[in-house]
Amino acid sequence: MPDLLEKNPDIRLLLVGDGPLKSDLENLCKDLKISDQVIFLGNSDRVNELLMAADVFLFPSKREGLGISAIEAQASGLVRLLSTNVPRDTGISERARFIALDKDKWTYEILYYKGSIRKNVIEDIRRKGYDIETSVKKLSNIYLHLLK
Repeated sequence: MPDLLEKNPDIRLLLVGDGPLKSDLENLCKDLKISDQVIFLGNSDRVNELLMAADVFLFPSKREGLGISAIEAQASGLVRLLSTNVPRDTGISERARFIALDKDKWTYEILYYKGSIRKNVIEDIRRKGYDIETSVKKLSNIYLHLLK
């Protein structure tokens, strides 16, 4: 964030969710003097609305199983910046960018994609089987098979 703010002071970081490291992150923001530019929203049931308000979805994970939130973010048409530690299956559309955990690379990519135009990726999501209709059919087939 300090590097981003140096290049673009209008940048804001919105963190959605809670966890045991929240107070550590808040203290880090104070130490870095960026508290005014970081918003700790906590848990929210309005994630779809928050995604529509964002410019870029960031997922700089060190370890990840699948990254469900990154898959969910795709429906908003946002560019998603994902670490190379996130499984490639998460990148359903070309709007996913996999980047090594390198500060300079992330700074460049965030600034490059900030304000990019959203793209409708619904067909990409359907083709990969992540839409609700396909998911319901798959789950129903599993349960019907178990009942036999």
